[in-house]
Amino acid sequence: MSQNSASSQSTALSIAWQRYAELDFNAAKAQKRHLTLRRWVIILSVVATVLAILSELVRGIAGQWSFMAEPLRILLILTPIAGSVVLAFANKFQQGERWLALRAGAEEIKKEIYLYRTILQGRDDRDHWLTDRVATIQRQTLEAAGGDLVLTPLTGAANPACGQSGGSGYTDLLPDDYLRYRLN
Repeated sequence: MSQNSASSQSTALSIAWQRYAELDFNAAKAQKRHLTLRRWVIILSVVATVLAILSELVRGIAGQWSFMAEPLRILLILTPIAGSVVLAFANKFQQGERWLALRAGAEEIKKEIYLYRTILQGRDDRDHWLTDRVATIQRQTLEAAGGDLVLTPLTGAANPACGQSGGSGYTDLLPDDYLRYRLN
């Protein structure tokens, strides 16, 4: 299956998997926050539309429903303001751009890990090459995130490479192994 397990001792590969897992975890977290904010904006827009319709209906009906006209009008004014605050928050912290930058960084590191495990087998300088590539990707991710990149560290002793490309994620791969794992 794998040609060589010498890379199982590689610190560079272990660090690369750890950086991948951190970026992947933080990208998923930022994406969830971004989608939650978008969901709230949509909900507030629908609520504002419903309030506008109800406000017009109540204003058109005289008699017993007239006491609701003023509270509906106040809610109709406050709802778009709340939506604007949510949008301002989302834009201020660039939630959409942030999770995309983190996701791109994670996938780029994964690509470099597979290059390390497949094409660069047998090269003496591949640990140095992988370390340089991971550092470059982290710098690019920091720049893409607007220079403000604080990652939530992973907790637990889970190996981020487990389940990745079959096996431990640390062994070298032959072309057939790579195709099988990546296509599955």
